[in-house]
Amino acid sequence: MISVVISSRNEAENLTDTVACLLENPHGAGFEIVVVDDGSNDGSGEAKARRFAGDPRVRVLRAEGLGVARARNLGAKAAHGEILVFLDGHCWCPPGWLERLSAPLADPRVGLTGPAFADLVSDDGACGYGVAWREPDLSMSWLDQQADTPYQVPLLPGGCGAMRRELFDRLGGHDAGMGRWGYEGEELSLNVWLSGYEVWVVPDCVVRHLFRASHPYPVESAGVLHNRLRLAAVHFSCQRLARVLERFRDEPEFGGAIATLIQGDTARRRRVCQKSRARDDEWWCQRFAVPW
Repeated sequence: MISVVISSRNEAENLTDTVACLLENPHGAGFEIVVVDDGSNDGSGEAKARRFAGDPRVRVLRAEGLGVARARNLGAKAAHGEILVFLDGHCWCPPGWLERLSAPLADPRVGLTGPAFADLVSDDGACGYGVAWREPDLSMSWLDQQADTPYQVPLLPGGCGAMRRELFDRLGGHDAGMGRWGYEGEELSLNVWLSGYEVWVVPDCVVRHLFRASHPYPVESAGVLHNRLRLAAVHFSCQRLARVLERFRDEPEFGGAIATLIQGDTARRRRVCQKSRARDDEWWCQRFAVPW
């Protein structure tokens, strides 16, 4: 069984199209779709529950503004699958995508897999094959294709990723201390690598993603900055964390983000993650030639 977990907030018809696409695709394995309606106020959650009420493969859960990370954790807890696939609610997935993403997970060394991403609207042929951090501001840089078969990448974005439930639970899931949106996929990727597993992109699985100019719900820049800083505070050494803090110290949102970081459970999350460490951030930076 494969469980597709979709966290959704005010997705309107995007979510309908995404779920319909998944149901129309032929799948060799049994699968279910768990939609977490995270406090939508556009009626989209209720509309999806009515639309797919007759299909036992679809369940809609209700939440109230948990944010992407915690909403995904809630969906994972309710899911039945041995493999969990986290997917944004504004994607088109090709036939056979679940089988392609899950196949590398048969190798116990592989902890997380993801597809190549293309734009849902544009047909310019551009694709991203995983992402990297070129600067200490942790801004996302898309990577070019390196091979025709699945291979290692430093990080996967949060739009789509598959992993074994057993490993997801053992690593503590998505970081529940993350705010509403931002860096969920990168945080999970880094945690997988540092825990002794590998992160792979599956280049012949191309998911089309709606890259939009704004969110259908409020996202504050201070909250996104907090997520960046929390990721660094949990997973980086003191020296590398200092480089990240130095990069942002003059930003107007820096004070608020630091205050939220201090008031949260960052230190506890760091201790929990350290217990599963098989590698450190220096190993990861050397492995992927991170220049800072």
